[in-house]
Amino acid sequence: MITAEKQKGHIYYRCTKKKVKCAQPYVREEELDRQLSSLIQKVSLRADWAEKLLAMAERDNVVSAQSVSAFVQESQIKIRAINTKLQRLLDGYLEQDIEREIYREQKTKLLLEKKSLDEKMARVEQKQNDWLEPLQNWIKVALTLVKIARD
Repeated sequence: MITAEKQKGHIYYRCTKKKVKCAQPYVREEELDRQLSSLIQKVSLRADWAEKLLAMAERDNVVSAQSVSAFVQESQIKIRAINTKLQRLLDGYLEQDIEREIYREQKTKLLLEKKSLDEKMARVEQKQNDWLEPLQNWIKVALTLVKIARD
């Protein structure tokens, strides 16, 4: 734990561990600011790098959106084909061309396939940009560290 004390017009920080005596000396506020600024600058992100990273993330987002769109379209085509098969299966059953047991088995199989496609589409659409916002926020925070270190 660190405690701040004001003495002789300056603020000093010192270690206040209760169990073990601390060997660290008092540190003036200005020196602590300098040390923290130095550490922050080492992990901060340069502005030109931040711009490049944000641009790369946006390009990846566009490519991801295109591939998701293609996947969704392909899945919708498959779902329409399944719906057509279900309708033909029902027509065959109603015209008594297909036995009841075969109808039920085929219907169950087609409905499971349709449900699986619907779930995959929902997951892909939901997860499309899950990574983008946290990455953009991280870049912005890393970029502001430079400003914080200077101030």
